[in-house]
Amino acid sequence: MVLSDIVAGLFVATTNGAVVGRLARLAANGTTGKPEAVPPGDTVPFGPYYQVIDANSANASLLPLDPFNMTRLPLSGTCAIGDALFVRADGKVEKKAVPADGNVSVAFAVEAGVDGQEVLCRPHLMKWVVPAGA
Repeated sequence: MVLSDIVAGLFVATTNGAVVGRLARLAANGTTGKPEAVPPGDTVPFGPYYQVIDANSANASLLPLDPFNMTRLPLSGTCAIGDALFVRADGKVEKKAVPADGNVSVAFAVEAGVDGQEVLCRPHLMKWVVPAGA
């Protein structure tokens, strides 16, 4: 098996609303079918997610979230050490008091955080399943 086309680290995709520093996902462009970086959106799908490192009007440099490397993500609200952080439609993360069935968390906080801070966290990807009546 030859894996000569696999490259670790940053990669570039066209952008459609991706914001530097926030999370984005890949979606197929409706016209070309090629992948483009887009904000998570209102119905946050199960990942993978990428941190937008750099962007201009045409392209975005994306870094896949990696559970072996800590990162800083923009926080909405507050969090404590160990809190699960959930994806928001705008690409920020937030702590949820009570996760709902189907919510997608992307990291655990490694430090306490306040609104607007880029909080240090350990990436992971988990879709929450909440039993009926819980």
